[in-house]
Amino acid sequence: MASGGEPEVGDRAIAINVADDSNDLAAVDRADGRCLSSNAPDSPRPPGTGTGCRLLSIWSGLRSSSCHVRVDQPSQSQPRASTDRMLPLMGEVRVEQRGRVLLATLANPPHALMDAAIVDGLDSLVERAESDPAVGAVVLTGAHPERFIAHYEVRELLDGARSGPSVSPRVAKGSLRVAGALRRVPAGERALSRTSAAGLVALERFHAILLGMNRCGAVFVAALNGSAMGGGCELALACDVRIMAEGPHLIGQPEILLGFPPGGGGTQRLARLLGSGRALRLVLDGGPLDPSRALEIGLVDELAPADSLIDRALAVADRLGGREKIAIAACKRAVYEGGSLPLPGGLRVERAEFLAALGTPEAQELMQAYLDAFHNTGELPLYDSLARERALEAGRFGATLDGS
Repeated sequence: MASGGEPEVGDRAIAINVADDSNDLAAVDRADGRCLSSNAPDSPRPPGTGTGCRLLSIWSGLRSSSCHVRVDQPSQSQPRASTDRMLPLMGEVRVEQRGRVLLATLANPPHALMDAAIVDGLDSLVERAESDPAVGAVVLTGAHPERFIAHYEVRELLDGARSGPSVSPRVAKGSLRVAGALRRVPAGERALSRTSAAGLVALERFHAILLGMNRCGAVFVAALNGSAMGGGCELALACDVRIMAEGPHLIGQPEILLGFPPGGGGTQRLARLLGSGRALRLVLDGGPLDPSRALEIGLVDELAPADSLIDRALAVADRLGGREKIAIAACKRAVYEGGSLPLPGGLRVERAEFLAALGTPEAQELMQAYLDAFHNTGELPLYDSLARERALEAGRFGATLDGS
């Protein structure tokens, strides 16, 4: 603590305000009054202002009607989140490289539950897939013989719920925005993770990981070797391609049977994939689908015999991951982010991605290869079946056009 009693993060003191009446958020650096992150104007905002404000103290939970958050560097005298309910980290993500494809196996015996350790592994996996130029795709599958991921560890959810107060959706929304802002402040996420607000950080982080998959220049393929419920289904939905093993397996969002809605993106990705009517029916009912029905409605892209599932997933991943990573990322962002906007906004996203990719050396090299082939043969390569098939297999036009 500073001598004047103000909380600090490193050498900076942070206040975050969420006003219920205006529903806006500002993270203010007390050192200079600069707005760090906000949907309000970039101007100083005194902490604790706004009508009907409630205090959200990350050390003691939500207090009353809007949010004024103090982040202190933890010390021995400050209360910490209780550790007597903390569960050991059990799960792991085992990764092996197959050419340009990473095969990632989700393991958490005996029940194949998703837990914080699995999330940690996914975080590292997405970061590697994005940053490593030798990785063009990722295949996710489960180690359990009958399950991809059973669902999220309910004990973790229950412990998180019991460690904090019950809040309205409006206050929860503001709290999540606060947590999201603090994750971008140095030491903010670490400080929050040691408090009763750790659940807010964990939820924001999980969503950030899945969004990272949607924006990544590597293709993600879910090889659903078995059932995927709850968080397992949500992880599959965040993948670009879903291939499910034939057999007595199930996929769906059963959260409503436990008294809450899906929280890892299930409602939003189902609605975008299947339409709002079908998505709502699935999440309201809570009943799972078998592989055939999941394929019929478009929840999965194809089915494969169990003994050839991984080979099929690797083949799809190798084909799609052979394209330029810059182009892959641009296509994914245009579809996932632009596709959920009204048409004019979506078209702007597409135009921006198109122009940005067009100027890259990779795109210019491939366009030149196409023109060179046209000049040499007098035929448009895209209308030459042999040249087209070679390009599809290689992921690009280039030396394969003349057979070399």
